Amino acid sequence: MNKTLSVLERRNQRIAARLRRIQGQLAALERSLNAEPDFTLLLQRVAE
Repeated sequence: MNKTLSVLERRNQRIAARLRRIQGQLAALERSLNAEPDFTLLLQRVAE
């Protein structure tokens, strides 16, 4: 049972880390959009 909990904890930590990265990426996109309201330029930057 202890091993299973450990596996679940590691999985949850990886998921939480990924969510933090996604949050950071979204925040950067929002800042870019506020700085450059032309959405087509923003999309070009994201695609690169």
